[in-house]
Amino acid sequence: MPENFVNIISDLGGTMASLAFAGYLIVYLLKGFAEERKIHLDKDSRNDDELRSLMRESNAALISTMRETNTILAEILIAVPYTCSFVPAAYTAEDSVQARASYSALFIAQWVYNCTTQIAPRFGANGLPQQLALQYAAQECSCVIDKFMNEFNQTEIINMTMEDRSAFSGTFARQCLANSL
Repeated sequence: MPENFVNIISDLGGTMASLAFAGYLIVYLLKGFAEERKIHLDKDSRNDDELRSLMRESNAALISTMRETNTILAEILIAVPYTCSFVPAAYTAEDSVQARASYSALFIAQWVYNCTTQIAPRFGANGLPQQLALQYAAQECSCVIDKFMNEFNQTEIINMTMEDRSAFSGTFARQCLANSL
C-alpha cells in the first residue's frame, strides 16, 4: 500500500501542480490582456481626441472658405450691374404677344456671355480653376438675368436707362445672393 499511496500522492501532486500552474497562467494572461486592452483604449481615446481636433479645424477652415466665397459672391453680384451689358439682339416685332412674353435666343446668349466673361476672372483670381469659375459666373449671371426676365420684357430691358439697369441689377443680385446662401 505505501507504494500505491506514494503513487497516488505523486499523481495527485502532479495534477494539482498542473492545475495550480494552469490557474496561475490564466490569471496572468487575463491581467496581461486587461493591461493590453487598457493601453489600446487609451491609444484609441488619444486618436479619437486628435481626430475630433482635426475635424474641428477642418470644419473651421471649411466655414472660413464658405464665408470668403460668400463674400466674393456678394462682391461679384454687386458688380453684376456694372459688368453685364445688354446688347440689342435680333429684331422681333414689338406688337406681337409672343415678343412681349419671350426673349430671343440671341439676346439671352449675348447677355449671359457678356456677364459671364466679365465676372469669371474675379472667381479665377480667388484660386478657382477656369472651368469652375465660368460655371459659378454663369450661375450667378443666370440668376440675375432670370429675375430681369420675370419683371421686364426684352424691349423694356433694351430701352432701360443705365441707372435703372444698375438699380435693378443690384436688387436682383442681392436677392440671388440671399437665395444662394
